[in-house]
Amino acid sequence: MTDTIISAIGRTPLAEMKHLFANDRGIRVFAKLELLNPGGSAKDRPALRMLQEARQAGRIGPGSTIVESSSGNTAISLAMICAQWKMRLICVVDPRTSGANLAILKALGAQIDLVAEPDPATGEFLPARIRRVQELLASIPGAFWPNQYNNENNWQAQMETMREIHEQTGGPDYVFGAVSTCSTMLGCYRYVREKDLPTVIVAVDSEASSILGEPCGQRRFPGMGAGLVPPFGRQRFY
Repeated sequence: MTDTIISAIGRTPLAEMKHLFANDRGIRVFAKLELLNPGGSAKDRPALRMLQEARQAGRIGPGSTIVESSSGNTAISLAMICAQWKMRLICVVDPRTSGANLAILKALGAQIDLVAEPDPATGEFLPARIRRVQELLASIPGAFWPNQYNNENNWQAQMETMREIHEQTGGPDYVFGAVSTCSTMLGCYRYVREKDLPTVIVAVDSEASSILGEPCGQRRFPGMGAGLVPPFGRQRFY
């Protein structure tokens, strides 16, 4: 039993993929079911931590306006929390955002701000979306930008994900995960280093994404990969 939908974030189960990865070599593969977070993705964790930290610091509260750039999952997580905390969310999106995600955001009460044209210098939508976020912040008194791309609460929240995996498995040999902001893999890596575990963290990028050095191009999976290397992807890991 939970008090609110927000208190259901985290503590997601692992499921063994016995049929998909059947083998006779003793290799066991598990999926961390982050889709069972109430917002439907791993982004619930950092969205909650970023807003919690801002609320505890007195930067936001009921009636505040939150502005963020997102292709979908982070926006949905923020919208769910903002609806609970009676805050307004303006989500800056681009034409690649799926219709399903837009419908969920609207159902949660988020305001959609569409950036229709990419940044002329790079051909990418992300710089154009960030520029639009800055315009909104300048025009709305007291508006708050969580800045999922460069907010350390983002990756720090994902250390908790790795802690759960560690406790649920006793310590896996490998953890594989997709990159976009790079926060999930950075958080998992930092936990592994902090606990001095032998687990290898493997970041999986999409074709035509610049994060791990591929030539930039059109990507098939919204929310995976990026046209520019995000700040978390440029960090020096200790």
